[in-house]
Amino acid sequence: MAEQADVIIIGAGIMGSATAYQLARRKYGRVIVLERDGICSGSTAMASGGVRHQYAHRIGIQLTQQSIVVYENFEAEFGVDPQFHQNGYLILQQTEEERMVYFRHSCKVFNGEVMTRPAHSEHTDVDPTLALMRRV
Repeated sequence: MAEQADVIIIGAGIMGSATAYQLARRKYGRVIVLERDGICSGSTAMASGGVRHQYAHRIGIQLTQQSIVVYENFEAEFGVDPQFHQNGYLILQQTEEERMVYFRHSCKVFNGEVMTRPAHSEHTDVDPTLALMRRV
């Protein structure tokens, strides 16, 4: 293993791998990634593959927006088709109170940068018997 580095990244999940890639692309210097298991084998490997804009903070939204650009250009840059298709994202609220909390939050955080709109069960293809969310 190398004894010197300009940057050491702990963890080769999606965040660590993406950070290492961006630093290397910018010729930042010697970048080393330390991972105890395989690349993207931890929580990244368990991800559902969904990309959403609904985060609590603007930085999460901005990271997602940049990620979509990467996915859209992935095959040209890496030579692999990631099978990325944007289909939308549905967040379910069970009560009027939950709906209002989400609405207030979306107005504050998304600030018009992320298209959101309410969809009532009669306007979606969601089977209401499948739309129940368990709270743990």
